[in-house]
Amino acid sequence: MQSESGLDATGMTAVVLAGGKATRLRPLSLSRPKGMVPVLNRPFMEHVLDYFHQYGITKVVLALGHAAEPLRAHFGDGSRFGVRIEYSVEEEPLGTAGAVKKLEGSLHDTFIVYNGDVYTTIPLDEVIAVHRARKAIATIALTPVDDPSQYGVVETDEKGSIRRFIEKPGPGATSANSINAGIYVLEPGVLGHMNEGFVMFETDVFPSLLKAGAPFYAHESDAYWIDIGTPEKYRRLNLDLADLIESGEDSNGHATDARILVAPDAVVDPSATLLPPVVIGPGTTIMEDAIVHRSVLWEGCTISERGSVRDSVLADKCVVGPHSSVSRCILGEGTHIPADSIVSDLSMP
Repeated sequence: MQSESGLDATGMTAVVLAGGKATRLRPLSLSRPKGMVPVLNRPFMEHVLDYFHQYGITKVVLALGHAAEPLRAHFGDGSRFGVRIEYSVEEEPLGTAGAVKKLEGSLHDTFIVYNGDVYTTIPLDEVIAVHRARKAIATIALTPVDDPSQYGVVETDEKGSIRRFIEKPGPGATSANSINAGIYVLEPGVLGHMNEGFVMFETDVFPSLLKAGAPFYAHESDAYWIDIGTPEKYRRLNLDLADLIESGEDSNGHATDARILVAPDAVVDPSATLLPPVVIGPGTTIMEDAIVHRSVLWEGCTISERGSVRDSVLADKCVVGPHSSVSRCILGEGTHIPADSIVSDLSMP
């Protein structure tokens, strides 16, 4: 099958690593696995599947650990989302590479590994094209960051061949600022660099490839990239995507205004003010003279009279009391903000 870009991805498999417990994303992940945490009120994994479908990749394996059933119940065989989904569930943690090694019997051609914490617009067809042109055994996507000291930096030569990995470099350790974007194009030969059991790409497989002198390359892109592993980055992703909402219809056929998406059964009082970007989930009520600005509300929330919500994400059934203000916050499911309160810069369970 060819993508819109002309990439022939027939037979390619994408393995999505989504087995973590998402402890960094709490309180949002307390009641659901990370793949089911809504982004613009759609499960995050739906956005990941859209990414693959865009490039004609229609076979996806979800490598899962705990809480696999909510994903299986929602996504089924994937046919509703234009892909074919298989599930690989670990009885005990196998690591980023061990989860792929477990699938060795079904990975016979070039395949993709994707970190299930990532949202990106990195052109996957470009990464695959570079991989094929260089006859690589492994190609990883890189993304530039302003401060590489909190990441693992990847150094390459002028031809894109990987020289070394530097974990959280201190001042002067390297001039590179490109980090691993969590997208790998791999040949089955990489599986030979993996042992059984718990194995990590970052600390086991990639060093093994470098030591063996294997054709191991990188491709850098400055396209949008974010790891939603923390509440603050999750909030940023929601607001960034809300800024892109266009007039017309959403994926469920609901009418939208530019940068405003309101569920059909939400109730917004005529005196309330919605300042875009805004996403209002099903069953939510916005009462008299309330203000919602640059925020995303999940299902069943209530913003009471003269309450305000700004630059925030509210999970299901949150209540903002009368005359209360919430700004730059993430509120976990069922959070109740009392009347006449001012809450800012918090992530609340």
